[in-house]
Amino acid sequence: MPQVSITSQLVNTLKPQDKPYYLRDRNLQGFGLKVNKSGSIRYIAEVWYKGKSKRKTLGEYPILTVQEARSKALNFISAVKSGSLVSRKETSLRNLLARYISGERLKPRTVTNYNHVIPFYLSDWMDLKVSSITKEM
Repeated sequence: MPQVSITSQLVNTLKPQDKPYYLRDRNLQGFGLKVNKSGSIRYIAEVWYKGKSKRKTLGEYPILTVQEARSKALNFISAVKSGSLVSRKETSLRNLLARYISGERLKPRTVTNYNHVIPFYLSDWMDLKVSSITKEM
């Protein structure tokens, strides 16, 4: 994958191709772009930790600027390397539910319903790690 200096000027000139392609930043290792064949451009961060690749889509151009994406990438990379990033599989159902309903993507009534229904029907599972919940359960 080619390494370039990712700048807003470069991002403005990118064109889609027949297949999606990636560009890596030469200034911040782990920061890059994915240009999809539809023409959408997404910022990504990728880092190796304990022998596994951790990749995160940071946002889409032009909603996110290059500087904002670079800052998010740096935060993600440092969180992974320090071990402070907890994977979804290692967190409890209670914490996962709290993260899911936080923010503004759900309507207030939906949040209220989730806060009542999920703990009522899944009370035995709320403190279990998500990875320990099986299909059979």
